Amino acid sequence: MLLTKGLTDHLASIESPDATLPGRGQLWLTIYCNKAGLLETLTYNNVCSVEQFEDFVIGFNQASPLFSIVDVGIGKEAADAKVKECLRVFTRFPQTSKVFFGGSHDNGYTSTLTHLHNEGFSDKIILLRGYKQLAYEIKGLDLPNIEIEGLFMKKKLYTNSSKKGSSPNQRTQSPNEKAQSISQSMPPPDIEKYRSKSSTPSMMDSGSPTRSLKHVDFDQVLSKRASCSLSLSELSP
Repeated sequence: MLLTKGLTDHLASIESPDATLPGRGQLWLTIYCNKAGLLETLTYNNVCSVEQFEDFVIGFNQASPLFSIVDVGIGKEAADAKVKECLRVFTRFPQTSKVFFGGSHDNGYTSTLTHLHNEGFSDKIILLRGYKQLAYEIKGLDLPNIEIEGLFMKKKLYTNSSKKGSSPNQRTQSPNEKAQSISQSMPPPDIEKYRSKSSTPSMMDSGSPTRSLKHVDFDQVLSKRASCSLSLSELSP
């Protein structure tokens, strides 16, 4: 496993007795997470499928009796509370030689690390970098740190809150596309109502000239209709 090899190689480089005596030192590894939230984020960013994630969790837990992925459930500080308490307890154990801490990107752990530093346990703590840069406040503690190439992703992932905004693959619409979508979303006008309004003269429009009503000679109209009917009757057999 990449993580196990990276940690043992580092212990060997600092001439730790735990690295040279395999029967003496053991690696205890625990990951605390909100499993449902993590799965949703990974699938949303197309990192893996649901089946691949479940296979990874099972494989990780079965890789060693001391390897565990713990689902802490939903809650903003649920995982943080577990990690902080784990740091306090295991760092103080006299049997613990080194603690590799993988949360060096988050300033929220500064107070816990500061307390351990003030108690004289800073020589036990080694920061396991996930990003190139450490969190600003944690960097000020001047703790030793290592980076295992290929262990962590280099870029941050979109979280669930990003769904309210734009997705990673969403394309910005051009002004013409926006205008077209707006026009398509507008309801069609009432054509008959529009025609009736447009054909009705406006009597309140003072800017338009007054139109006089044309006198109609009904006798002339009737005589024309009579002549037409007469002509038609003459043509009939």
